[in-house]
Amino acid sequence: MGGTEFLISAGLGALQAIQSVAASRDDAAASRQQADAAVAQAAADAFEKRRAIRRDLGRARARLGAAGVTIEGSPVEVLTDLAAEGELEARRIESEGAAAARGHLHRAGQARSQAGHALLQGVDGLVGDLAQANRALRTAE
Repeated sequence: MGGTEFLISAGLGALQAIQSVAASRDDAAASRQQADAAVAQAAADAFEKRRAIRRDLGRARARLGAAGVTIEGSPVEVLTDLAAEGELEARRIESEGAAAARGHLHRAGQARSQAGHALLQGVDGLVGDLAQANRALRTAE
């Protein structure tokens, strides 16, 4: 191959490296957005769960009051248990959202690593092609 072919190869290799880096960075950004969305969705779901539990507890208190049951002893324990179960469910929702977010952030880190690797490979290929082009041009003289 002559010097010109090595220069063309160097340019094409650099273009491919740039495209690979851009694609990996786009993947990383998408994963970060998915992580943010997972956390936001979990927070909204947990908020809704807590609201539903408060509503259900209010209804239960109203029914107990309408039935003439005083809010002490066993009825209080039942209501307390319901509230605790609701809070546990809300925390489970938040925990699952955080776990999903960690998974997305891990994929973002992998994509960033791939971008760095692609960049290094591109630079290595470019340097090699330019060195070969230089040698070919010098021998052609």
